[in-house]
Amino acid sequence: MRKLTTPDKILTYEDMFRVDYVSFVRGLAAKKSMHVPAQDGVVSGDAIDAYVNHGRWVVECPDCTGASFVSEIELRFWCLSCGNASVNFAWRSVRMPKDREQIEAVLMFRPAARADRATTRNWTTDETVKDLEKENIDHGVVVDS
Repeated sequence: MRKLTTPDKILTYEDMFRVDYVSFVRGLAAKKSMHVPAQDGVVSGDAIDAYVNHGRWVVECPDCTGASFVSEIELRFWCLSCGNASVNFAWRSVRMPKDREQIEAVLMFRPAARADRATTRNWTTDETVKDLEKENIDHGVVVDS
C-alpha cells in the first residue's frame, strides 16, 4: 500500500497501490493457491455496481461478499475470497454510476480526518444525489455557495 500523496478525494485502487490491479490480484491469489484467469479473459456475468464506503470506491462480490477497491483503469473484479466461482472463475465487470462526479462532489463536503479514513463519506446504489444532499443538510454539513 502506498503512502497517500493524493489530494482529498474519493479514493480508487490506483490511489492506494503502486502495482497494476491485475498483478495485485494475481499475486494475492498465488499466495492462496488460487488460479486467476488470463488477463484478457472474458468478463462474465452481470456487471457489479461500485459504491462508496468510507471515502473509497469499492465493489462487493455478489456471491460471498468479499470486497476490494475499484480500479478505474480495469473496471473489473476477481474475488480473492471465492474466485468468482459462480461465473466459472471468470473476471466480472464493474459499473461506476453515471452521476459519479455529482456523488463525489456532494460527499467531499463531508468532514474527514484523512482521505483513506473518511467514515462520513458513504454512498450506496439505492441513494440519489438529492438523498446525499439531504443527508448533508440533516447533519449540518456546510456547503459553500
